[in-house]
Amino acid sequence: MEVHSNLIYILLNKALCVYKYGSVVYGTYKPGISDTDYIAVVPDDVLKETAQFENGNDQYTFYTVSEWQKMLDDNNVAAVECRFLDKQFIVKETVDFP
Repeated sequence: MEVHSNLIYILLNKALCVYKYGSVVYGTYKPGISDTDYIAVVPDDVLKETAQFENGNDQYTFYTVSEWQKMLDDNNVAAVECRFLDKQFIVKETVDFP
């Protein structure tokens, strides 16, 4: 678990964008029951492919820029939802994807 925590910390620091996702955004979050989902986008040289990690009640999915752009181009629901999130659910956004 500690390895995941350290890796998550490193990846989040390298992330270009981090979004809250899932029940927190949809208004169905239940403290003590629900997990908190995050989607992060990292530079292509940081990861080779999508990676998922769990840390306590937090779930993280990391995508590369190339993967994320393809998801947006393909109108992937998760990517499109993140693109149009209310600011309160955007943790970090240093790149404005078209």
